[in-house]
Amino acid sequence: MKKVAFLVKGLTFFKSMGPLIYFSNKAGIIPVVIGVKERPGKEYDSIGTTEKLCIAFPYHDVVPNFEYQAFMVSSEKEIEPLLTRLDIKNVCCQDAFHHYPQLVNKFRVFSIGAFFDTAHLATMPDKLKNKPYKVYFPNEDLKKYFLEKSGIEVKNAVLGSPWFDHSIFTEHIKRDNPAVLFLTPPVNVLSEKMMQDIQRFVQYCEGNNILLWVKERLKEPWQGILKGNYKLVSLEAGLPYTAMQLACNTDVHITSYGTSIFESSYLGRPTINLEIDS
Repeated sequence: MKKVAFLVKGLTFFKSMGPLIYFSNKAGIIPVVIGVKERPGKEYDSIGTTEKLCIAFPYHDVVPNFEYQAFMVSSEKEIEPLLTRLDIKNVCCQDAFHHYPQLVNKFRVFSIGAFFDTAHLATMPDKLKNKPYKVYFPNEDLKKYFLEKSGIEVKNAVLGSPWFDHSIFTEHIKRDNPAVLFLTPPVNVLSEKMMQDIQRFVQYCEGNNILLWVKERLKEPWQGILKGNYKLVSLEAGLPYTAMQLACNTDVHITSYGTSIFESSYLGRPTINLEIDS
């Protein structure tokens, strides 16, 4: 089997890398997972422990004799020397244009697109100077937008998204009452009226036996902002990632120009998109 390095600089990067690592042996690949222990400025996303670095490896009783290697580095500067020492030629990562431009001219880098994040890169010429070997887009629309907006030529393919594959690992919980998922945007992008409407919706759910899940991002917390009975979720699970676990077990999703729009469409759930105050 061929060795391929999978680069994971934080827990949220398992959204793109996790399923690829899990199923890698079936594709004739030995995954060499390289994680960065701490993520400066985004400590809430740090991998931290070897146990967390290994969350994408299947249990032995599920996939006997799964072959892999795992390495934790203290900083991103250690990745290139480690790849060279291990004699690895092929590297898989998320949005290489942005996260690993220093590697794309030295290794064969396969870049997994991250929906709107990848689309935004198309408007940043400085980010596009170093092209990976190949880019994988989640759908034709994002591929078309990126190539037209950026004006660059790069090997590419549309193969869906590993984000969606997390639904395979998610437990679907039986419940009697309807449930709604609210994926919070930064508070400061919502108007005062929008915040009032959201508060009224919390009260509506409470009065109609609707379970409301509020998934906040640790860098932009909502702790204490809404009053009433709802379940606030902060931590990131990794594999399957928290938002997908919640999305699979709710009926309606509320977001604000987030990746969850694509996740909801994939799961067949209706989405309410909140207007932001620009």
